[in-house]
Amino acid sequence: MSDQDAKTDYPVFLPLDEVIRRTSLSRSTIHNMVAAGEFPKPIKVTPNRAAYVEAEIIAWQAAIISRCRTA
Repeated sequence: MSDQDAKTDYPVFLPLDEVIRRTSLSRSTIHNMVAAGEFPKPIKVTPNRAAYVEAEIIAWQAAIISRCRTA
């Protein structure tokens, strides 16, 4: 099965540790940026579990890249 075949049409939820790994931001930086409205907010998946929507993290990264390349 190719990567294209493995793609899904449903949202993928990422735990904070995975967001840290993918963005290279620290836990405190992510929390501060969320509070300032500069980073996607996590959603409550269950009463005791929050996660980030992968597509929102990817869109944030694309916006950062675009902003840096056009500056």
